[in-house]
This record gives sequence, structure tokens and C-alpha cells, in this order.
Amino acid sequence: MRYAIFTRGCFLLLVCLLCLSLGARSQAESLQLPTSLTAIDDYAYENCTSISSVILPSGLLSIGQGAFAGCEGLTVLTVPDTVESIGEEAFPEGITLYVSRDSFAMTWAQEHGVAYRLTNPARFALLIGQSYENTPTLDTLEGPDNDVHSLQTMLGRMSGTPYRISLKQDLTANGILSAASSVFSEALPGDICLLYYSGHGNYSTSASLNGAMIGVDDQLVTMSQLRAVMDTIPAEKIIVMDSCYSGQLLQTNSTMSINQFGTMTVTSNPSMDLDAVNSAIIQAFTRRTRSSVSQGNYYLMAAARSTEASEEMYSQSTGKYYGVFTCALLYGSGYNERLNTFLNRLPADSNGDGAITLHEGYTFAESYALTINSGQHAQVYPQNSSLVLWKK
Repeated sequence: MRYAIFTRGCFLLLVCLLCLSLGARSQAESLQLPTSLTAIDDYAYENCTSISSVILPSGLLSIGQGAFAGCEGLTVLTVPDTVESIGEEAFPEGITLYVSRDSFAMTWAQEHGVAYRLTNPARFALLIGQSYENTPTLDTLEGPDNDVHSLQTMLGRMSGTPYRISLKQDLTANGILSAASSVFSEALPGDICLLYYSGHGNYSTSASLNGAMIGVDDQLVTMSQLRAVMDTIPAEKIIVMDSCYSGQLLQTNSTMSINQFGTMTVTSNPSMDLDAVNSAIIQAFTRRTRSSVSQGNYYLMAAARSTEASEEMYSQSTGKYYGVFTCALLYGSGYNERLNTFLNRLPADSNGDGAITLHEGYTFAESYALTINSGQHAQVYPQNSSLVLWKK
């Protein structure tokens, strides 16, 4: 049995009362340490397997060697900013530390290969709009330019979740991948990375090419290529796709109409399966991978499903085109894109907490889009996610 000697209060704490009997060890226990504690001794709580959670005091300075080693029930631990010393093997295998950016604990976790997440995450946004004005092989699009700027405007108003916004337009295929790599290069575990793409998309009978982005050089960025880049980023990743599926069909005899933002309507190719396109996008980012490089989770939204078209609208007030899905998402987030005005509320905020979660944004955008185009249903993965997209 071990005892921890506190540096303040001049008293001894019996630290393993939780582990006195097999009965006690079988029950999950929570441990809140005294606020006067500044140091945890070496091996203080070693092998106390019944401990499931620990609250460390805000003034803690050091955590001794092996202090929580073998505490198998302890899977997460928040380490205060005040900690300036951590001993070797201080924590059990498999633990995730919650730490502040640039704190000693964060640096220690990085150096010792211990999983960590930030308690004060940064947010990065890459907004890509493709107009193809100088790409003779592809139709020029008007909507993407308007939508990326509108999204930038809305995000700029969300002071509760300040994003570092990078707006990129008319990128080549390699440019898209390079932008994702560079814009998100500083992201750490727990950070949020938002990738929004507006432009032409690709349909192909080849599963690997379905749903591919198209650069202004008329080259493809497949979802697998994009994931290869995104997998190296240890943050939480939100990917919003509002794109058309024109690529391969431009070379067929199909008759189709392509709107300015993210969509296509096919009138003479009933065998085309847009479910395959949507599935390719979802599967590319949700399949399990053997690579140990992939970290963080993926969250996805797409403008439409099945054989539906994702339409765009024209605003007489502004004389511009906007994507129905993006317009709906922005409206739910308090910005009326068609009138270029802000609302005094967040229609998508169903619980009134001032934040828009993935589930709330998707639910509102799908419903609102249906009032404009009854044949358009947004897609989301995962369902019912509480991940906060943005907050006032």
C-alpha cells in the first residue's frame, strides 16, 4: 500500500483506500484530489484499477513517475496548465490526456507518444470555390464564388468558434491537395478542420473515381487521394461537399442540365447511379484503415442523395446564384444569403444554446432545402452527431 505526502496542509493521504478489497477494486470510483495539492508522489496510485476518473487540482505542479501506472480504469485525464513536471510512465497505457495548447503537458505527451486532445482547440477552415472560367472543357459556374464568400462571412460572425479562414478559388487538382495539406498543417489533436468544396464533381462507372473533385486543369482529385492527405491531420475533420457530378458524363450521349452549384440533372441516362457517387464519398472517409497515421474523426455533409439534383437558385435581390443546400445551411446559421442580411436568431439551433451542431445544421438544411426543391435531400455522416460546427 502506498501513501502520498502532500506538500501543503502537512497531512498524509491514504491514496489506495479504493483498492483495499477485491470488492472495492471491481467498482469504478472517482477521485477528486485536494485543492492544496501541488505534487503527486512517485507511484502514488499505481495499480489502483478501481479508479475511473481523477480530478487534478488547478495548482498542481508535478506528477511523479508511475503515479497512475496500472490504473486500467483511467482512460482520460485533464492535466492543469500549472503542471511543469511529469515523471516517466506516469499514466496507464491507452490513456488520453486533455491538455491546453502549448502547455508543458502537451509537449510531454508529444515527446512520449501519449495520446492527447486539446481543451482549447483551434479551428481551421479551407473554403474552395471553383468557377472554371478559364477551363474550356468545363462549364463555367457562378454559384461557388458567391457561396464561399457567404460562408466566410457567416463564419466570421461566429465569435464562439473563431476559425482561421483560408479562401481559395480556381485551384488545380494538385492545388486542392496542396491547399488542404498546408492550411491544416498546424492542426493538433482536438482541433477542428473544416473543408468546404464547391465546384464540379465527377461521375464514373469506376468506383475509385466516383465523387471526385475536379481541378481547373480538368484533372481529378479522388476521395481516396483527399483522404490520404487528410489522414495525416490529427484533428477532427468536417467535409462539406456541394458539387456536381459532370466529369465522365460530359463525354457521353446523355442529355443533362448542370446548374451553377454542385448539381446535375440527367434526362437520358436512367442507369446512372448517384447513390454510388454518394457511397463512394462516404465510404472513402469512414472505412477503417490499417494505417496508424490516421487520427481524428470524419464528419460529412453532402447536398443531395440518390438520383436527385442538388439545385441552385437565383436571387433577384442580389442578382446572383446560390446553391440551395449551402443557402439553407447558411440560413439555419443566421445568415440570409439571398438578401445578404443577418438574422437575429439561429433557426437551426434547436436547443437555443447558440451553437449549431452537425446534426442541427444537417436537419435544418435538409428541411429548408426541401421547401425550395422537394426533390433534394441532404446527406450526413454520422447521424445525430453533437459536434459543434460553429457557435455565436
